[in-house]
Amino acid sequence: MSASRTGRASPDPAGAAVAYAAILADQIRLLGPGHERTITTRAALGYWRGRAGDAAGAAAAYAELIPLQQHRYGPTYPGVFENRALLARHLGESGDAYGAAVAYEALLNDLLRHLGTLGVVVTRPNWFDVFGAHYGHAHWRGRAGDAAGAATSLTHLLNEQARVLGPDHPDTAGTRREPARWAQYARDR
Repeated sequence: MSASRTGRASPDPAGAAVAYAAILADQIRLLGPGHERTITTRAALGYWRGRAGDAAGAAAAYAELIPLQQHRYGPTYPGVFENRALLARHLGESGDAYGAAVAYEALLNDLLRHLGTLGVVVTRPNWFDVFGAHYGHAHWRGRAGDAAGAATSLTHLLNEQARVLGPDHPDTAGTRREPARWAQYARDR
């Protein structure tokens, strides 16, 4: 780490990723791949690889992490959903737009299924996860070459955000221009 102008150490994401990779190797050897500490370290490795700009490395770390988390904590553990979203994002950032769209679509379907099985009123924080997955799916669908599908999906998302959050919510407003942008892109192709 290097010192910043304030005298505090500034983060070194690449160095942190290297350190976590070394720690992970030791933990797998000593504790096993499914141990809680090993799982936590693998999540940190994905995070720091992503921060270091290694989207493919972050995606690989999350792809290895998620089945271990699902086995240890169950498929509906909140951390599993969060890490699936990070995996999808890093897939897209690493150049796999189609893989990202597919991963976000699967996450969206599982979130909706899980929230539907809760049998309770769905709260806004749950909807933010759903809306984030829906947006990610539409965005990467468009980047994968289906601009018309992205526009349709974003129109649906916009309607749901307006219904749940209200038409003046900042997230609703942020989505408002997206369907038209993708529809225009589809027309221009």
